[in-house]
Amino acid sequence: MKILIAYSTKSGTTAKCAAILSKELASHSVTLADLSESFPDPEGYDFIAVGGPVRYGKLHKKTAEYLDVNKEKLKSQRAGYFIVCGFVDSADEYIEKLIPAELRKSAVTCACFGGELNIRKMKGFDEFITKLMIKVVTDEGKSDGELPARSLPEIHPDSISRFADAIKASFA
Repeated sequence: MKILIAYSTKSGTTAKCAAILSKELASHSVTLADLSESFPDPEGYDFIAVGGPVRYGKLHKKTAEYLDVNKEKLKSQRAGYFIVCGFVDSADEYIEKLIPAELRKSAVTCACFGGELNIRKMKGFDEFITKLMIKVVTDEGKSDGELPARSLPEIHPDSISRFADAIKASFA
């Protein structure tokens, strides 16, 4: 089974998630493709997984462009879509808003893989806002010695595993 995992990334988190997904599917022939470098043709693959980060409520430009350019091909093939987003409570809303309805309808699976904050790879406004958010979240509740009410975003390996299982099950 030939699988394409096409993704875009800004700070490296989506690339990390795509690599974890690739390892979950290691018994198959997997091609990882960074959409910032090229737009691989989805034809010739048995399954196509497409994903990207959500920042400020928008899907990464290259992922959105790839979905638009290949919409007709993706509708007629086995495919799944994932987002990488620190706001997992809003993941279903983001998927509904950012993945075109006709692609979601024909998808084998859609998921959010969680997210993480990598300040070392951020610059300018992103870095400023992220540092401010981390301070607010980690200072929350500390006056009485308790842990913060909210935690920082993290990748959810279990979500990636379920996505991989759905891919494998689509061929059973």
